[in-house]
Amino acid sequence: MTEFTTQHQSISKRLYNKFIMPLQLFPMIKTSLDRLNDIKRRHGIPSTEPTAHALKIVSTVFGVEAPRPVGPLVELVGPIFSTEYQGLDETFATYLSQHTNVVYVAFGQHASPSEQDVTRVLTPLVHQYEKGHIDGIIWSSGNARKEKFPATLTSAYSGKTYDLSALFDPSNTQKTDSLGGDLFVTRWSPQMAVLLHPSVSVFVSHGGANSLIESLHAQKRLIFFPFFGDQPGIARHLSQSGLSEYFDHLTSIDEIDTRVEKVVRDVDGSYQQAVQRYQALVQIHSKAAPSRAADLVEEAVYTAQGARLIHREDVGISLSFIKRYNIDLYAIAFVVVGSLVTVVAWGAFRLARRVYVGARVYQKTKTL
Repeated sequence: MTEFTTQHQSISKRLYNKFIMPLQLFPMIKTSLDRLNDIKRRHGIPSTEPTAHALKIVSTVFGVEAPRPVGPLVELVGPIFSTEYQGLDETFATYLSQHTNVVYVAFGQHASPSEQDVTRVLTPLVHQYEKGHIDGIIWSSGNARKEKFPATLTSAYSGKTYDLSALFDPSNTQKTDSLGGDLFVTRWSPQMAVLLHPSVSVFVSHGGANSLIESLHAQKRLIFFPFFGDQPGIARHLSQSGLSEYFDHLTSIDEIDTRVEKVVRDVDGSYQQAVQRYQALVQIHSKAAPSRAADLVEEAVYTAQGARLIHREDVGISLSFIKRYNIDLYAIAFVVVGSLVTVVAWGAFRLARRVYVGARVYQKTKTL
């Protein structure tokens, strides 16, 4: 999913998403649903458990989520996230104390960037390092292994080739490379502590929900490199909102360089101002989020009638299709307007005919 609304979609894209994509996705969805139903059966859970009348409690907020109608059975209560986090260990603390303008790169626990992905993301960051716009890069990924990293990286800006293999050399206890130790590669990091450190200015993320909220809470500028699921949609939505930039596997190298530099330099301060607005949004809504979610759970427990929350159900459920969508009113309006147009057109035709006939009679009389 690359877009959550039709706001920026062409008519061809809307037609594809509405009619063609569901047919393409159906085989994959059916396989997953069959597997899920099988798991439910093994654990004694009805496979047809109704959810249409269930209250959906979602840990997000409009702004991060694309604003659109969601109905009375959906409550956005987020973001909910832990206020306790692990601090920096000595290695991270030392590195960050020696740098003042660091880009932090992390893609969550499930994304597995390939060697090509690493090159695609790291190269424009090295260009920014060479230009003096940043002085350090932290690369945190669970699959940060020798076979997933390029042995060398050549800069299109300076023409210099960097040896990255030293990062994975067991004898290199300091984990320094030809970038002079300014590239710090790790398979794990205390993310919130890193983001809250004043030396970190930009976060390159996959666009996962938790990473996004933590980054906004810490007021860090964002660049997205999405992988799967809702990540492309989040990246596109927030970039269109002026909060960030994003690139993917289809973006040209020159365009990636341009977008990365726009966020890193932030010449007019627009990205940082947007992040500050979103930080306020996240912090305000997160204060009461857990208690709000708990209140909604209690509401469902104490007010449900069977498996339904009657007081929250859309009144449209009890209406016929014709009445719900005002088809009868549109039909009446069409008949009335059509009748008026017909009467006016017929009157105009009769008047024009009389004028025409009168003109002919006058012309004949004048000739005689």
